Amino acid sequence: MDDQYLITSGVEKMPFYGTNMIVDDPNVLVLSTYADLPVLVARFCQSENAVGLVVGLGTNFFFDNWAFEGRYSDIPDEYPKRFVENVAFYASISKNFSISIPTTVSAQRYEFSVESAIPLSHAVLADSLGEVNLLAWQSAEHEYSFNYVPRATGNQTLTLMFYNESTTGRGYVPLKYELTASGSLSDNKDPIIEYVRVKPSTPTGSSTIYIYVNITDDTALSSITAEKDGETLTVYYDYDAGLWVIVVPPVGPGVSKINVTITAVDMFGNSAEEEVSVSISALPFDVTTIAIIAVVVIAVIGVVLILKRRKS
Repeated sequence: MDDQYLITSGVEKMPFYGTNMIVDDPNVLVLSTYADLPVLVARFCQSENAVGLVVGLGTNFFFDNWAFEGRYSDIPDEYPKRFVENVAFYASISKNFSISIPTTVSAQRYEFSVESAIPLSHAVLADSLGEVNLLAWQSAEHEYSFNYVPRATGNQTLTLMFYNESTTGRGYVPLKYELTASGSLSDNKDPIIEYVRVKPSTPTGSSTIYIYVNITDDTALSSITAEKDGETLTVYYDYDAGLWVIVVPPVGPGVSKINVTITAVDMFGNSAEEEVSVSISALPFDVTTIAIIAVVVIAVIGVVLILKRRKS
């Protein structure tokens, strides 16, 4: 099973007895194979206000009562149950999509917005130059946006990668849109990263630190990453502030300063890097120090009492 997709997320394998299918449409996803032959396929069918799903099965064992009772060897009953749960969950959100992408575009910068009950991770542009990711961000509640410019003329495909995060992992819903570009743009300017503020303004070793930055580009961003001492940090977009935020977990006692490196890359491969230094204020006594002092004091008192008793 290919568990990267939402309806097969967390489903490692299923019982099978049936036939294979021939797939001759690139928009059809192969979700499972048996002896390298497709036995479970799907296609997402989208309109402006909803996204449907057509599933093709080469067997009825996905809904077989023995499967739900775990009577097939090496296949726990949780897998067929989870498959049905995933399909039911998808059905519950499928009407909550609102997407409008033109079929023809010209040589200009576009900002596309979509409404969705589940987040949009990114879009993948495929054209005559290859493939490149287009970074998406949350622009309002249940609304996500991404920028796009045609870097080549002719036919191209935008694949929007929506996802759902669950206890079994991340499952994607890929929606494809075909468009034709009548013109193209090029770009050799790097993105711009501007430090704005840090929250809290005077962080300590026990603080979760939020670094706010403004990142802009003339075309479309492909990725934003941040790291501290080799540790990859969480980056998200705060749509109320209109800024990107880097999250730094508490660094603990004894640290006076941290350096965070932020990197932004656009769809043409231009990149920018910015290092942000944040001073860490020392607390008079943090929780760990107080606990250690308390243990030492108790130990000393205990020793004194024992000595006094022995003397008496």
